[in-house]
Order: sequence, then C-alpha cells, then structure tokens
Amino acid sequence: MVVTSEILKKRVSAARELMRRHRLEAALFFKPASVRYLSSLEATSAAVLLTRRSRLLFTDFRYLEEARVHARGFRIKAVKGRLPLALGGVLSKSGIRRLGFESSGISHAFYRLMKRGLGKGIALVPLAGDVDCMRAVKDPGEVRLLRKAARIAESALDCFCEIVREGMTEREVAAILDAHMRIEGSERASFDTIVASGRRAAMPHAKASGRKIRRGEPILVDLGAVVGGYHSDLTRTFFLSRIPPGCRAVYERVIEAQIAAIASLIEGAQAAEVDGIARKVIDKAPKVGDFGHGLGHGVGLEVHEAPVLSPASKDVLRSGMVVTVEPGIYRRGSFGIRIEDMVLVTKTGARPLTDFPKNIEEVVI
Repeated sequence: MVVTSEILKKRVSAARELMRRHRLEAALFFKPASVRYLSSLEATSAAVLLTRRSRLLFTDFRYLEEARVHARGFRIKAVKGRLPLALGGVLSKSGIRRLGFESSGISHAFYRLMKRGLGKGIALVPLAGDVDCMRAVKDPGEVRLLRKAARIAESALDCFCEIVREGMTEREVAAILDAHMRIEGSERASFDTIVASGRRAAMPHAKASGRKIRRGEPILVDLGAVVGGYHSDLTRTFFLSRIPPGCRAVYERVIEAQIAAIASLIEGAQAAEVDGIARKVIDKAPKVGDFGHGLGHGVGLEVHEAPVLSPASKDVLRSGMVVTVEPGIYRRGSFGIRIEDMVLVTKTGARPLTDFPKNIEEVVI
C-alpha cells in the first residue's frame, strides 16, 4: 500500500487529538510501528516529534534517503551520535514545557539519556496505551494488506500439507514454510514459525526443534507473513495419517469455543467478555485440558498489538479492529491443540480474514 500524504495527515491529526486530550505541546513516538504509522518510514532507530504545527522525523545516516522519499510532510533531522541525547538537545532549546512520549517504546536507559539531554523544566507525560489504541482501528488500505498477508500464511499451510512426511524434523518443516512465504511475497516471517509435534504441541510457544515428526500425532503449526509492514497470524493443528486417542474430543471443544467467540465479536463488545465466552466452553465438564493464555490480540504493524482479548482486558471492540481468535487446550506432557484465525470486527459482526479448513477430518493429512 502506498501511504498517501492524505492518509498520513489523518494519522497525524489523530495523534494531535491525543496531544490535545493530554494538554501537550508536543509528543514523541519511538516504536518502529508507530514511526512507520505516522511517517511511512520503516527504521529501527528513529523518532517522530509532533508539535501543534510541525512534524519532525529524527533518524541516522542509514535511513536518511528512505526518510526523504517516504516521510511526506516531515522535516528530516539527521542524528549523529545517540538518538536520546540528540532528542534531548533539540527539545531543551525548543521552549516546550509539556512533552508526551511513547513510554512503551523505549528502555529505561534510553529514557535516562533523553531526560539528561532535556535538562530541567520539561514535564514528561508517558503515553503508552493511548498510542497503541490509536493504531488499533484499521483503515481499508490496512485491511487489504492484512488480507494479503493472511493469504500468504494460508498458502504456507497448503504447502505444509503437501510436503510434511514422517521422519522430517520440525525445524526442517519450519524452514520450508518460511522460504515458501518469502517466495509468495512475504517480507519476512511475522515471528519464529512454530512447528510442534506430539508432546511438544503442549507447549504453546514451542520453538521448532530437531524432533522428528511421527505418524498418529498432532502437529501444531503457527505462522505469519508480512506484507507492507502488516502481519498475519494463523494456527492449525494437523494430524499425520490418523487422529490419536483423546484428541478428537479436545479438538472439537476448541472448535466450539472459537465459533462461539467469533460469533460474539461486534462493535461495542467487551474484550474480556469475548474471552470469557470461549473460556466457558473450554471449561465445561468434562474437563479436557488447560487453556492458560488469552483468547487473542490485535494484529497490524505489530503481530501483537491492541486490543487484547483476555480475562483482564479493559478493551472495548470497535469496528475496523482486526484480532486473532486462538483458543487452545493443552495437556501437559501429552499434546496440545490450538486453532487461530484473524477476524475483522464490524458494526454488524465478525468478518473472518482467514478461512483455511479446520474441520477435524480436513486436518488429517
């Protein structure tokens, strides 16, 4: 997606509205996702400074040319030396007295250096959840990129079904899937691709290992692609040749929980209540295993972003949010089953962005 000047203006306007709510004269944004969202620059070392009238982008020599091409409407400031000290030096002479900063995007060491450069007289106002919420509602262009990333992830699962064989290692399979996504147009994998078989499927975030895949056991595959900076996140649990004893009931419980949760996704829904709907299904008698993580999360320029679907979440769903719905049931030392899809929240309900087959007979390969 080409981010037009008009789109950037709307995003900057939203950030300035955040500034008005907090009575700020200026605001600093550090997270690579936020910098890209506001300026269109992808960089590992950069910062956006917004005042009520100006837009500045600070970065070093490595990204200067890209910044001049992509950051429309921004004054580009070349940084020599350490970014936090450079920011502090500029701001200390600016006359700004109340400065907001993206507190979740920097380390404590970065904060101390910046504060040292600022000197006295500038009040620092942390902005954490507010900035994440600003990016939570996606515009149509963002949704199109998320769909493209989802299609690539789905094609990787098609690839998995074609290539997986008994005796292959988890790591070998993961490498093939990563290469497939690259060939299909992904900039990179969204995260370390998970291929976890047998007992290792009971570890929700298992790293692909040298374990050899065997017949008659579950294989949990969790992967994502990146297109235009936007991520996908998709999980299926497969069975090689046959469904082992005990797995069918667990799998069907996970499917039931996911269907119930997706049906409740609508503008105005409480994220914690959506999580609770899935959890109620999983926890009903007879108990079939443990569900120890949240139901899902937002997806966008970061693979995990606002909102959060969990028992402790205070988030309220809004039309345009894209979330994962990924219930899982795990039996320690035995096996685990998770099913994950990406879903767009609308005013009338949920619109799935992924539709890879998930009926139990369809995932026996």
